[in-house]
Amino acid sequence: MLTQQKPIVLSKQDHGLITEYLRNGTWLKPSDQPNAIQLEAELKRAEIVDNSDLPSDVVSLNSSVTVKEMRSGSRMT
Repeated sequence: MLTQQKPIVLSKQDHGLITEYLRNGTWLKPSDQPNAIQLEAELKRAEIVDNSDLPSDVVSLNSSVTVKEMRSGSRMT
């Protein structure tokens, strides 16, 4: 059974920062390589939008999110 991949939406700015971080690569340890390859593949399939067109339900880099647990009403940031 094939599982459908969820869409990835990134701002141009975030896409550029992540891509540059991967290209630099000096931070990589050999054990990081498989994850870096997977991240590059995810970046290739991402929909890239202008920062001003980023949907309101998409979290970008350097953002904070508050999550509310529906049963208890407790919140976490």
